[in-house]
Amino acid sequence: MVGLIQPILRKLGDNLLLVGEVILLAILLLLILVPDWPVRMVTVYCIPDATVRTGDGMRLSTPAVIPVPQEGVSVNLSAPNRVPVDTVVHPHSASLTIELPYLFEVNVVSEPPGAFVYLNGVRSGSTPVSLKVSRPGAHQLLLSLPSGISVLDSVTLLTNRPRTHNYVLPRITHDGGFVRVPGGSYYVSSRSPSDTTPAALERVELRPFFIARREVTNRQFCRCLSDVDPDMERDTTCREGYTLLMERLFPVDWRIGILADSVAGYVPAKGLEDHPAVGMTREASELYCEWLTENPPQGLPDLRFDLPTIHQWEVSARAGRRGPYPWGDCSPTGGRLNLSDSSETILQRCPGLDDGYPITAPTGCFPPNPWMIYDMAGNVWEMVVDPEDTSRVLAAGGSWISDSSMCRVDSRLVLESEMGYPFVGLRPAAVPDSPQ
Repeated sequence: MVGLIQPILRKLGDNLLLVGEVILLAILLLLILVPDWPVRMVTVYCIPDATVRTGDGMRLSTPAVIPVPQEGVSVNLSAPNRVPVDTVVHPHSASLTIELPYLFEVNVVSEPPGAFVYLNGVRSGSTPVSLKVSRPGAHQLLLSLPSGISVLDSVTLLTNRPRTHNYVLPRITHDGGFVRVPGGSYYVSSRSPSDTTPAALERVELRPFFIARREVTNRQFCRCLSDVDPDMERDTTCREGYTLLMERLFPVDWRIGILADSVAGYVPAKGLEDHPAVGMTREASELYCEWLTENPPQGLPDLRFDLPTIHQWEVSARAGRRGPYPWGDCSPTGGRLNLSDSSETILQRCPGLDDGYPITAPTGCFPPNPWMIYDMAGNVWEMVVDPEDTSRVLAAGGSWISDSSMCRVDSRLVLESEMGYPFVGLRPAAVPDSPQ
């Protein structure tokens, strides 16, 4: 019996030795062929608890125990309303704690919809849109309509609660001649007309209103005069090219841009057709506004046009912003407005600038402000009324004969109602009966 067992045990021992050698060889091969063999199990914690995804597709929930090789392992951590974090876990310590920053949700809605939204200068969709912002603090939000009208706002994010910003945007009317400014709270200057120093801004509440995108031109005023004075009555004291009506409305001793032709009627002077009408009294501006009320632009019936108040005018000039100029904070240049520059032959108050026009320029020659309104600084001062005393006539914005310090959105000039000035024109406005 013993003789039979001994050969079996001897054979089994030889096999066990062979098996051990094979296992050792396999371990050596694994160590050679698997370079990321884990050297430590690392526990990953997260504030708040999050989902962990490893580079090899493993998905865990924190706290998660992850096998980590010598060179580390890439992981992604994510949680609702938090900024995802990508990092590398190294085997240097037994645990790792990661905090996910807040993710701020900002919903932007506009009327009309479809406005392009730019967050800190980067286009981020069209309204209505939900934005995910990873950084707290102040952010610049710009909304821009296809028409070119834009609104700039600053949004401060401190908590990660979802918030919604609703904007009612200015709109260009169907005929393209007016902008409808939404009602609301706006910043205007608090300084008096006689004060030339910059003043603090104050808030005013305004109803919705319409304001012309361009100053009234000689061509437009001629249509008004032709309708209200078809007979063109004159007497022997009238100058050539003048009528009795013109003598009353334009009491000046220099030639204006409107002529009374016995055959053609009231016509603009050649080359001045699209220049702003100047030299008018307040009576002339009111006559034009009454005529416009009876002959309204397309799509604007049932409106009563008048001179804008100084607040309506300044809000339109600022375009919802706080800078001293219609375009913002940058200093005037010859490419931005028409002012007393090197080409202006009377005073040349800003000889270092050249806008290309010795007197007035055709309306709309220079870039509009963000609400697509032209010439809100320079070209001609524009008649406005004091909202506290509508019998008081002011002018705003500077003109072709003003220096740069007067071509500001807060510039004021007190006018005599019965005088005509070669540097003053008008821009009509209207307040609808209904806020719609």
